[in-house]
Amino acid sequence: VKNWVKELRKMLGNEICLCI
Repeated sequence: VKNWVKELRKMLGNEICLCI
């Protein structure tokens, strides 16, 4: 169940890294 949360955080992390 928390697997999708992991993926989501990973995606958001990448987005934030790209933004910075």
